[in-house]
Amino acid sequence: FFFKQKTAYEIYQCDWSSDVCSSDLWVDSIGLEKTFFGRVVQLLEEKFFVRRAALIFLYCVLLSYTIFFQIDIPYNFNVGDVARYDITSPMGFEMTDEVTTEEKRLKAEYAVPVVYDFDTNVFERVSQGLIHSFRNMRTFHREINWAKSGVAYRKQVKEFFNFKKDFENELGVTVSDFMFEWLVDNKFSPRIEAVLIRNLENWYEKKIAEAPDRFIPANQTSVVARIVHKNNLGKEFSIDRTEVLDLQDPENFNLDDRKDLERFSESDKANILYFARSLLVPNLTLNKQETATRRQASRDAVIPVTITIKKNQTIIAQGSVIQPFQMAVIKQIENIRGDKRKDVMSLSMALMLSVTILVFFSYLKRFTLNRVKIDFKDLAVMMLIAYGAIFFTKIYLFVTDAAFLSKLGHIFPPSFFLYAAP
Repeated sequence: FFFKQKTAYEIYQCDWSSDVCSSDLWVDSIGLEKTFFGRVVQLLEEKFFVRRAALIFLYCVLLSYTIFFQIDIPYNFNVGDVARYDITSPMGFEMTDEVTTEEKRLKAEYAVPVVYDFDTNVFERVSQGLIHSFRNMRTFHREINWAKSGVAYRKQVKEFFNFKKDFENELGVTVSDFMFEWLVDNKFSPRIEAVLIRNLENWYEKKIAEAPDRFIPANQTSVVARIVHKNNLGKEFSIDRTEVLDLQDPENFNLDDRKDLERFSESDKANILYFARSLLVPNLTLNKQETATRRQASRDAVIPVTITIKKNQTIIAQGSVIQPFQMAVIKQIENIRGDKRKDVMSLSMALMLSVTILVFFSYLKRFTLNRVKIDFKDLAVMMLIAYGAIFFTKIYLFVTDAAFLSKLGHIFPPSFFLYAAP
């Protein structure tokens, strides 16, 4: 249809490989051939047909980009929206279910018990400080010739406050002025000291932590305690959550009802109880670093949940509420589309097509001995027809794609897709 025989005169006058006859070259009309650059171009044109090859390459680039170009319709949805139509996947792929994976990781993370450091020497340190401080204060107290009258006695008591700082340093806690004055009035009695030590010993047989409910998740029934005593460093054991007493709850610590307390008045009992509670320090200390390390290890041990999405698989049904997992699938589809780099493939295909066409015309020229003429207009028509076929094929595939049907299919009448097979 596009080829015709050439006469000997036509062969002599115009070669098949030039776009137009040499007498009509646009280069001749502007005198470019007289310059050095023009002569180089003319030489290349005569030997390698550069213009024809460049034209063919540009056409092949356009054709390749058309082949690889894909029309995408964005999904304008948010979590909680109601789907107005079925949403199907335009491609098949595998993805990590981040929502389910994160749920499993959180579950594994919070299943790890909270780790506490258990100090078995707390009572020993507190009791030693109590004994030394009371002993020293009694020594200072005996060195003073206390007055009998009230005014002079109160003046001496105020002067005795000079020892309060030493008393607090040895005791390890801050003592209120009222409590220190009460102890001075009672001469730092060994009976008060004995009652304090006995009750502290009973309390420290329990596990005491500061605000455990803030750090122990509600779903955990036990915690892990690590002994930090130098002889038992690293030994671990489990403690029931109900056995951990809150240091900030005073109801957990009351005086034992023994005969020794009968000698004290109710106000003295209250003061002893208040002072004993002020001496309490936790024997369980939250080890945040160890807890975080174990939770991270448990989290990392969870294998990601992988799901397979098939092409044309329904992701969201019409009328259903969009869930976070479904939104994650849509985001993955958009990411896959965005990550596809078609530039290198398009250029590679354009180069391959160009070489194929040039080789074909070279073979045609040699095979026919220059008797077949291909005019520029004939070549242009062939290129236009080939590009049109590719273009309309892409449009047809896009219109009949399931993703397009699920999005915009309700706009067109049913007869529009009568012969279309998605």
